[in-house]
Amino acid sequence: MFETGTVSHKKCEQCGERAAFVAIGVNTLLTVLKFVVGFYSGSRALFADGLHSAANIVTAATIVFSHRVGKKPSTYRYPYGYGKVEFVAAGGISLFITVGAIVLISVSIRHLLQPTPMAPDFSAILMAIISIGANEMLFRYMRCAGTQLKSPTIIARRPSIRVKPRGYPCRLTTVPGAHMLAHQRLCG
Repeated sequence: MFETGTVSHKKCEQCGERAAFVAIGVNTLLTVLKFVVGFYSGSRALFADGLHSAANIVTAATIVFSHRVGKKPSTYRYPYGYGKVEFVAAGGISLFITVGAIVLISVSIRHLLQPTPMAPDFSAILMAIISIGANEMLFRYMRCAGTQLKSPTIIARRPSIRVKPRGYPCRLTTVPGAHMLAHQRLCG
């Protein structure tokens, strides 16, 4: 897109270098907010979404680390360089996400078998709206940085950030739906 050495190209490179750190910062903020609001509102879905944001932090941090290590020049001990560390990191990320999914599934099954009539507070809807907006802005930032720099790592991270449009109604109707179910359970 830009010629190497131009002012615009240097700005894009700086933007690309910051992309992972911006993602870590945004996801850290979202994780804390989702956990706090999820806990106080009683929204298990928001708490689970906080776990998803936490997984995004681990993924982004691992990518930054493995990318830096993978750039190291070859040595006598590693004559082919350190590039394979990215594959090891990808395996570690996959294992982390799999273990997290198993824990989340087991907790969810336990909660389904022992339902409580309490529905989450409406603050969970506000947090869902904030989360959708923040993720959309982060998606657009990552798309710009990845496209301008032709970075497969940044481009590959993008889809996991964006909530699919069909997911918006799901996120925004869970709290009112839980209130209707709780009311139906209590009133007969």
